[in-house]
Amino acid sequence: MAMMMGNVLPFGVTRDMKNVFLLIDYWQQATRTDMESFMHLILRQYGGRKFLPKEKPCTMEYGVYLKDPFSMETCDTPAKFWKKVAFDISGKPWPLLFYGHSYPNDFLPVVQALAEKLGERYNLLPIAFSQNEDGDLKKLLGISHAEENTGFEQWSI
Repeated sequence: MAMMMGNVLPFGVTRDMKNVFLLIDYWQQATRTDMESFMHLILRQYGGRKFLPKEKPCTMEYGVYLKDPFSMETCDTPAKFWKKVAFDISGKPWPLLFYGHSYPNDFLPVVQALAEKLGERYNLLPIAFSQNEDGDLKKLLGISHAEENTGFEQWSI
């Protein structure tokens, strides 16, 4: 609601409320681009540095989603992911579940190392999550059954 009001009435308290939520998202994602946008937003809006570039949209994703740990690109279906990543069509995919944000703990270097080593032998399907919420299990199973022959038929919970 605050984000919407900040877009409709981009001044005063409504602008500040929108900015607070943007800053929280930038901080939680904490990629280089997000931290640059964090600083640009603060300095442009509150430090009088209008010459700085306008902040970019936050790269924050919520819920359960496919995320390449190297390029940081996200996909909503395995089919879209497999088109971007080389894989052995004869092998079955293996899920690599990981926390997709970098705050409060940045697990990305560990995930990248695991993906690099395991990717030498397996078709990895990197599944990121941002939080544990109602419906995530359904989303996870939805990803696993998004297309025929994904190799996840053995998943059962």
